[in-house]
Amino acid sequence: MKDLFLILFCLTPVLISGQTETGDTVVQLSQVQVTASRLNTFSTGLKIITFDSLTLSALQFSNLDEIISRETPLYIKSYGQGSLATIAFRGTAATHTGIYWNGIPLNPSTSALFDLSLAPVAYFNSIRILEGGSGTLFGSGNIGGSIHLNNEPVFSKGLIVHAGLSVGSFDDYGQTVRIISSGKKIFSSTVMLYRISENNFPYKNLYDEEVRQQNAAYRHYGLMQDFYWKPNLKWLMGASLWLQSGYREIPATQVTGESIATQEDKCARVMVTLKNFYSKGSSSIKLAFIHDSLRYQNPASIIESDRDSKISTNRMVAELQTDRRLWINSVISTGGCLTREVAISNNFGGNISQNWLGFFISMLQVFPALKWKANLNLRQDLTEGYRIPLTPSLGLEGTIWKTISGKINISRNFRIPSFNELYWIPYGNKSLNPEKSWNGEVSLAFKSASVMQLMSSELIATVFNSVVTDWIIWIPEGSVWSPQNIARVWSRGLELNGAFTLTLNRFTIKLSEGYTLAKSTNQKKVYANDNSFEKQLIYVPEHRLFCNLNLHYRSFYFNYNLTYTGIRFTTSDNNSSLPGFSLSNLTLGKEIRISKCAIGIQLDVNNLFNKNYQAILYYPMPGRSYNVSVNFKFNSK
Repeated sequence: MKDLFLILFCLTPVLISGQTETGDTVVQLSQVQVTASRLNTFSTGLKIITFDSLTLSALQFSNLDEIISRETPLYIKSYGQGSLATIAFRGTAATHTGIYWNGIPLNPSTSALFDLSLAPVAYFNSIRILEGGSGTLFGSGNIGGSIHLNNEPVFSKGLIVHAGLSVGSFDDYGQTVRIISSGKKIFSSTVMLYRISENNFPYKNLYDEEVRQQNAAYRHYGLMQDFYWKPNLKWLMGASLWLQSGYREIPATQVTGESIATQEDKCARVMVTLKNFYSKGSSSIKLAFIHDSLRYQNPASIIESDRDSKISTNRMVAELQTDRRLWINSVISTGGCLTREVAISNNFGGNISQNWLGFFISMLQVFPALKWKANLNLRQDLTEGYRIPLTPSLGLEGTIWKTISGKINISRNFRIPSFNELYWIPYGNKSLNPEKSWNGEVSLAFKSASVMQLMSSELIATVFNSVVTDWIIWIPEGSVWSPQNIARVWSRGLELNGAFTLTLNRFTIKLSEGYTLAKSTNQKKVYANDNSFEKQLIYVPEHRLFCNLNLHYRSFYFNYNLTYTGIRFTTSDNNSSLPGFSLSNLTLGKEIRISKCAIGIQLDVNNLFNKNYQAILYYPMPGRSYNVSVNFKFNSK
C-alpha cells in the first residue's frame, strides 16, 4: 500500500505538467540547419531523452545503467552493482537496443548485448536516448530504441579542469580527472578514471540469516581522449580514443554454492572524423576500429568451455554522409556505411567474419506557415546469407493549437542474428533469419509558462505499438537448447513524462517524473500446449516509474529520487514472479566558489529506506549505502 501511495504521489504532477527531456522541439525555424546529426535532424516523430550537464556532473561516478534507472522510466535489467546490466525499451529485448559512440555502433556481433555497467558517465558530455524504432537511421538492432554517447567539441572555452574523489560503503573508491583545452581552433578533452569496490554488502539469505556478498569485487580504469581541429569555418577534423579495462568477480546466486568465477572486459576503440561545411550543406566521413575482448574463467565449472572462455571482436567501420539543403525549408541526406567484423572464440571453433553494407537516404521538409515538419527515411542493408528488407520510416510533428503539439512516427526495423545464435558450438543455428518489426507511436505534448518564466510546466503522453516477427528464442531440442525464429511478440503501451519548475529569487524547485506502461506478449504458440501464449514476457515489468524532486538555494542543492518497478514474471507461463519494489535515493550538496575555482561536496544515500529486493531472481541487491564525493573545478574564463 505504501508503494501505491508513492506512485500516486509521483503521477499527480504528470497530469498537470510534462517532460523536459525531449531533445528537439516541434516549432521549427523557417530555415533548416544542415550541420546537426542524423539523430536530431531526421528523427522526426520520435522522442529523445537528454541529460543536462548538472545531472551528468552529479552522477559522474555512476555508470550508464545507474543514470538511466534513476532519471528515466526505462527498465534496466541488472544483476547487481558492477555486474551485467542491460536495457529493454518498450517491452522489447536487450538485443533490440543499439548503443552508439559518436555515431559508431558498439553492440558486439557475438551477443548483440552491450553491458551498460561498462560505460562510465564521466566519459561523455552528451548522452541521448532515442525511443522507438530507428533501424532506418542506424541499421540492425534498433527495434526498441537506441542510446547515443557523444563527446561534442565546444571551442573558445579556455582551460577547464575537473577532478573528483569519492568514497562509499562496501569499500567503494572512485577517482575522475577531466582536462579540457578549448581554444578558437583546437579542442582537446582528456578523461581518466578509476573505480574499485569490494561490493561485500550484507543481505538476508533464504533462511533469513544475515550474510555478506562474496566474490563480488570489481575494478575499472580507463582513458577517453578527444582531439578536434577547426582550421577555418569550412573544415572540422577529429580523433577519439577509448581505452578501458575492467575486472569483476561473479558472485553465486542464493541457491548455488560458493563461486570463484571472474570476468575480464577490455576495449580499445579509435575513430577519426572529417567534416566539410559549405553554403548549402555538409559532408562527413568517419573511420573507426573497435576492439572488444571478454575472458570468463570458472575453474570449478564442470563444463570445459566455461573454465576459460575467451571472446574477442574486431570491427572496422567506414561511413560517408552528405547533407544538402534543396531549398530554404528542405534538407536531403544520403550516405553509406561499410562494416567488417571478425570474432575469435574457442566457442566458435575458429574465426567468424561478417561484412555488411548499408545505404540510406533521408529527406526533411519544414512547413513554416503550419509549424509542422515531415521526415522520410529509407535504408537498405546488404550482408552475406540474408535477405534484409527495405526499412522505411515516416515522421510528422508540429503545433496543433497554441501550447499543444503532436508527433507521429511509423517505421520498419530489423536485427541480424548474433554470432552466438549462429555459431556457438553445439547450440548455434546457421539457418536463422533476421528479426523484423513494424513500429508506430503517437505523442501529444502540452507546454505552459507564466509571465517572466517564473513557473513552467510540460507534459508529453505517448502511445506506442510494435509487432516483432521471427523473434529469436532458445528452445530445447532433446538435451540441447537451440535458437529458433519462432516467437511473434506484440508490444504496446503508454508513456507519460512531465516536469514542473518554479523559480523564486535564488530558490528553484523542479519536479520531474515519468511513467511507462508496457504490455509485451507472445502471440504465437511454439507447440500445442505452449503456456507462454499471450503471456507477458519474462523480466518485462508492465509498470515502471521515476520521480525526481530537485531544490536549489544559492550554492546548496537537494535531490530526492524515487523509482518504482512493477512485478516481473520469472517463468514464461507467468506462474512465478518477483514482487514490485520502490527505491529512494537522496543527494545533498554544496559548491564553494573561489575566484575561478569551485569545490563541491556531495553526500549520496542510496536505497534510503533499506529495502530488501531482488531485480533478478536469487540475485541479492544491496541495502542502504552511503557515498561522499569531493569535486574540484577550475575554469580559466
